[in-house]
Amino acid sequence: MRHLAALPRRWRFASEPFELFLAAAALFSGLSVLLGTTRPGSLTAQMSPVILRTWGASLSVGGALTIASRWLLAGADTAGALMRALRLEQMGMTLFATTAGMYAIAIISIGRAGLAAGPIIIGWSIACAVRALIIRAERRTLPPLDPGG
Repeated sequence: MRHLAALPRRWRFASEPFELFLAAAALFSGLSVLLGTTRPGSLTAQMSPVILRTWGASLSVGGALTIASRWLLAGADTAGALMRALRLEQMGMTLFATTAGMYAIAIISIGRAGLAAGPIIIGWSIACAVRALIIRAERRTLPPLDPGG
């Protein structure tokens, strides 16, 4: 988190560009599934409509939480504000790890055709899980918050 303090506030929002732009893409993709405008073939073939919509909702919420966390991080000027932003980011990354893992399994299970995209999605899932663990470690280095703050 020390690197954020060295950045001007206007740059803090995009200090993790891969995370930010993947979150925006996930928000868009998840909403398209929720609204029924797209139906990923690998998921549609293997999941019930309820699970597919749950996956879309998780993708959307993960994207929204991550974008919100970046916004809050940009303006965090207290330990409490930083802790709230990190909690949101950790939740977003955890949702991404889960939804990307589900998608990777669905893609790879369709056979050889899934071998092109599957490893990329697995990589995204693992990266998100690792990022969530890093955030947890960062949160542990922060001073404890008082109950009112």
